[in-house]
Amino acid sequence: MGRISSRSGVAAAVRTILTRSALGAPALVALLAVGGTQIAFAQEAAPAPQLAQTASAAAASAQGGEPETIVVSGSRIVRDGFSSPTPVTVVGAEVLQSNATSNIADALNTMPNFAGSATPQTSAVTVTSGTQAINGLNIGGLGAVRTLVLVNGQRMVGSVLTGLVDVSELPQQLITRVDVVTGGASAGYGSDALAGVVNFVLDTKFTGLKSEISGGMSNYGDDGNYRVNLTAGTGFAGGRGHFEVSGEADYDDGLLIAKRPWNNYGIGYITNPNYKPGNGQPLNLLVDQLGVSNASYGGTIASGPFRGTRFGQGGEQIQTQFGPIVSDPLMSGGSWASQTVANVRGAAIQPQQRRQNAFGRVSWDLTDDIEIYGQGSFGHLSSFSDSVPVFYPGNLTIQSDNAFLPANIAQGLGGAPNFKFGTFNGDLGIQHPITDRKVSRMVLGADGKFDMFGTRWTWDGYASYGFSQQHIISGNTINVTRYMQAIDAVKGPNGSIVCRSTLANPSNGCVPLNVFGLGVASQDAIDYVIANPYSHGRLDQKVVSANLHGSPFNDWAGPVSFATGIEHRREATSSYAPQDSITGTYFLAAGLPYSGSFAVTEGYLETDVPLLKDLPLAKELDLNAAVRQTHYSTFGTTRTWKVGFTYSPFDDLRFRATRSLDIREPTLVDLYQAGTTTSNAITDPFNNNATVAYRSLTTGNRSLVPERAYNTVVGFVYQPSWLNRFSASFDYYDVQITGGITSFSAQQLINLCYNGSQSACSTFTRDTSGGNPLLNFTIAPLNFATERSRRFVVESTYALPMDSIHSGWAGMLGFRGSATHYITDLLNSGAVGSIPIEYAGTNYDSRSIPSWKYSAAMVYQLEHWNFQLTARGLGAGVYSNTNIECTTGCPTSTANNVTVSDNHIAGALYFDFAAAYKFAVGRANSEVFFNVRNMFNKYPPVVAQGPGATGYDFFPANAAQYDVLGAVFRLGVRVQL
Repeated sequence: MGRISSRSGVAAAVRTILTRSALGAPALVALLAVGGTQIAFAQEAAPAPQLAQTASAAAASAQGGEPETIVVSGSRIVRDGFSSPTPVTVVGAEVLQSNATSNIADALNTMPNFAGSATPQTSAVTVTSGTQAINGLNIGGLGAVRTLVLVNGQRMVGSVLTGLVDVSELPQQLITRVDVVTGGASAGYGSDALAGVVNFVLDTKFTGLKSEISGGMSNYGDDGNYRVNLTAGTGFAGGRGHFEVSGEADYDDGLLIAKRPWNNYGIGYITNPNYKPGNGQPLNLLVDQLGVSNASYGGTIASGPFRGTRFGQGGEQIQTQFGPIVSDPLMSGGSWASQTVANVRGAAIQPQQRRQNAFGRVSWDLTDDIEIYGQGSFGHLSSFSDSVPVFYPGNLTIQSDNAFLPANIAQGLGGAPNFKFGTFNGDLGIQHPITDRKVSRMVLGADGKFDMFGTRWTWDGYASYGFSQQHIISGNTINVTRYMQAIDAVKGPNGSIVCRSTLANPSNGCVPLNVFGLGVASQDAIDYVIANPYSHGRLDQKVVSANLHGSPFNDWAGPVSFATGIEHRREATSSYAPQDSITGTYFLAAGLPYSGSFAVTEGYLETDVPLLKDLPLAKELDLNAAVRQTHYSTFGTTRTWKVGFTYSPFDDLRFRATRSLDIREPTLVDLYQAGTTTSNAITDPFNNNATVAYRSLTTGNRSLVPERAYNTVVGFVYQPSWLNRFSASFDYYDVQITGGITSFSAQQLINLCYNGSQSACSTFTRDTSGGNPLLNFTIAPLNFATERSRRFVVESTYALPMDSIHSGWAGMLGFRGSATHYITDLLNSGAVGSIPIEYAGTNYDSRSIPSWKYSAAMVYQLEHWNFQLTARGLGAGVYSNTNIECTTGCPTSTANNVTVSDNHIAGALYFDFAAAYKFAVGRANSEVFFNVRNMFNKYPPVVAQGPGATGYDFFPANAAQYDVLGAVFRLGVRVQL
């Protein structure tokens, strides 16, 4: 991936890394042009052509000494001048720092090669998965678990039990660059690199002291946040030793959706109540003013002569004004605003977060050629957010003799024994996902070099132990058993109100709960039903690894290089939850206890062979090949490989191509999870698409085997000699996955069952006890999906000295642009009754992939000032490529092809601005910076929820693809001694 072989001048050298692509020598000029322009202005008199120098030459210029060897490649081969056939994008520290947020992941996710990454916005309301507030990177939209995250080329322990790494827990002040290998890299780096690799390169020789204090907020005056960083490093024992530490703390207020005006129109999908097969109308309608027809915060009677009577403050009776479209549990119009959730309070857009990270490293030169080191890191996150209320949309059965029922209603029921009732349980408050996560990692390692076969060889080895701990609380939920007993209140023998269950069991402790209004429930009753179930999970990872690389001989075209290595890794997980967290006890549970482990032993061999050099129409032709054999304790032995070529017919042009077989191992959660529960609602095709509540239990599957994928990458880099400091590249990616690990949602399972899949029918049962229809699902991952993903990426950069335009003009003007077109992402589950689903061109959720994602930036840099303007965006798309959009003359809607009145989701274009001023105060080099993200506060396009589930609680936008916070401002100062 990358290596700095000399130990002097590291800081200057990494600033020059953007002048070189890993794909050519000298290839792409600073993918992010600010990194390239930084080189020229690091030395006031540096000539503009320096932007086009190789990294090693630029480092030499910056230091005034011998060339610094810096190699960046998607390969284990370390050889100055090597050009990798696998595309690599290099992002420098300056670019990462220009982003208007407090974490590095937001800067990376603006890059078009990332799509659908996990962010705090996408996980704000999750509970049982433990992924709340995580920043997990996703290359090519293929899934974050298919992207391997490394630190200095070493595998990281997962932050959560699925193995996903939260990159916000890395020592951000020590990150000098990020190398993004966009293409399968399992043969070189191991399992999980199916989509690619993201390697965070740390400055291991920082000397001095630097700090940052910054803070920000949105243009609405909310979501306040701050970050404080401090890093120090020093040499000792005459330079043989080095010690550095880095620490940071940041905080984010969090944000509720009701704070954003674009949320307040009540836009969502509703099932068309007039739909009948063959009548030409669409099944689902996109409407505004969407509310709940049969529930409210104070409760609503959903059946009988008092249908629509809702209860307000103190039990006040209010008649619901039904809108022109009513399709229980939803309606459009009428008194919708009083019977929805998102407009009143709603779920969180951004969770409240507190993070603390610490990193320390000490190294010692045993000899001039051998270094040993030890390092440790610690990351801590505590997160809190609002999720959904305890919702019962019209599916509670209330007995007519309920003691809290107002007399006029009890008398007017006409002798009916019960009626349907819906409530958001306003007196109980909102459920709160609470996460406390700690990640620790220790590393002992050594590296060095020696002479053999008349050439220089390098080696490295390390042993690491990392573990993560997560404590998850489903805060302020209810004990369902107690709740059902508490709302069944009757008059006791002495006239007092008691639970009906207490009449048969006087010592059961039940406290009756009044659900007819707001401010009517007693605190004792609330305390009786409210619960805070929790689980505690742990992931342990042990790794021992050694690598050797060198060039033992030359062939007719140059040195032949080899790299080889072995690695042993063991991962184990365990999750504890109290016995009363069994399915059905709580409205939201924190998961059942389980444990499991696996061990992996693997070895690889890689070679780079120059085939032609300095011939007519063959300036250079190189072969790169690798093979890795991996033995899993759970699956047996498998093999991955890659073969690639780079070809330059002449200096200006370089072609590259790679073909590889890659794998992704099932996560420990995929294999061993005992069960986590979710409650929600779906549309039931067996019941005229009525909305029905469900509860699902998600478990693991110990029969899973690794996914396999064939990756093909073909592209070129063009750097015309007639236009200095310009570079352009094009790369085409084709990924074919077999045996993909996937799980169906509850909605997908009932649709598949309706289409004739008996295996899907076996995953759920119907429960009508007590008159409340409920579907109970058991969901487990399976190895049966195939997926075909194709995309191409276009990138270009250009740096222009201002004095080349007009003599006397100062500074450097840089441009960069990048666009990714996702041609196809076709998923075929292989299940009976299913059809292949095309995800490319969909903008609906985190699984969706926009057809286009692009970014362009202009940078102007002077001796002290730096300005950057960025435009970024994504193309328009649809909710689903299987939907049929129509308003009249619609075909009959099916479970696979749903008819909808509107299937369009608009694209978006955002502008970001950053400015920084550098100055010196005594010995301190200081910088004041200001930046703003989404500077014009562009609203996200409407991405409606529903008609199933509880879309009325969630905001109508896709936080995985669009900016949902508004304009975000940040101001801060950096100081370095």
